[in-house]
Order: sequence, then C-alpha cells, then structure tokens
Amino acid sequence: MKKGIIFIVFILLSSTIYSQLLVKKEDIPKFITGFHYAASFGFGKDNANNHYHDVMLEAEPYFGYFPVKNLGFGPMVGYLYANSTDNNYKDLYSFGIFSRYYLPFQMNNDALKKHKLYFEYNINLTNYEYEKSYVYPQVYDKLQKIRMNYVLGININLTNEFYVDLGIEYLQFLNGIGFVEPRLAFEYHFNK
Repeated sequence: MKKGIIFIVFILLSSTIYSQLLVKKEDIPKFITGFHYAASFGFGKDNANNHYHDVMLEAEPYFGYFPVKNLGFGPMVGYLYANSTDNNYKDLYSFGIFSRYYLPFQMNNDALKKHKLYFEYNINLTNYEYEKSYVYPQVYDKLQKIRMNYVLGININLTNEFYVDLGIEYLQFLNGIGFVEPRLAFEYHFNK
C-alpha cells in the first residue's frame, strides 16, 4: 500500500513538472527569411606525404512560407567557395527547396519561450563536381549534382523577430558521399 501511494505521488509530481516545463507553442511565424552559412576545412598530408588543404565555405539565402501551422516550405539558392590543392574548382552554385517543421511545444520560461526547435529537409540541384580524395582517400567517386540536407536546429531569439539559427546538418549527395557539418544562420520571422 505504501509503495502504491509513493508511486501515485511520483506520477502526479512528474506530470505536474512536465506540464510546467513544456507548453504548447504559440509563436509560429507566417514567413521567414534568412541566410545560412556552413564551412568545412581539411588540412594535412596525403598518402604520398604531400601537404594539402581543402576549404569550403557556403552561403545560402532562403525564404519560407508556413501555410500549415508548424510546417513551412520555400526556395533557397547557394554559392560555395572552394579552395583546395586537390582540384581546380569552378564557381559552385545550388538551387533548391526546403521544408521545415517546428516542434509544437516551447519551454515554459520567459528567457526560453521564444526559442524554436525544428527539423528541416532540403534538396538542391548543384553544379558541384569534385573529389575529396585527400580527405577521404578511400572515396574517389565524384559527388553527384543532387544534394539532400537533413538538419536539426534551434532558432534562438535575439530581439523582436530576429533569430540566430544554430544547427547540425547531414549533407548527402545522390550516389556520393555525405558530410556532417555545423550550420549557422540569421533569420527574420514575419508573424502577420
């Protein structure tokens, strides 16, 4: 009997704590616009003991519309600056679409309530054709022109509707290799 009462009290307390910690999200944008930044760096020696470097910096402006609560879509374009001892790169561009889903809850805290957790998927058509044979010596396949990104991120509210977006993304090229890299973005949300 005593264990049953302790168990019931534990369940009631944990559900009360949970309900106080997470609440239904009320602050969902109608439109967003922003700019992603991503980078990857590789330095070292190859199998022949030659020094190499591989620097890639990408910028992607985007615009999103949320026709359904928590779910939005939009176009994005990108430019990739690449500098490497491995290849002579040309200008690298991408164009694609993304979908983003905001989790439908928020922290019940004044400092945290405007932060938004999300999942994002985007697919891009690119002119990226390069090999990462120094960084990945076992992989010599050229990366295909279709790239998919899977992103887990958080929008951190700075002021009014201006957000810094921190995320981790997995980039997968069709029939090619994948990369995991951090992503930084700056966003503005339009709620009307």
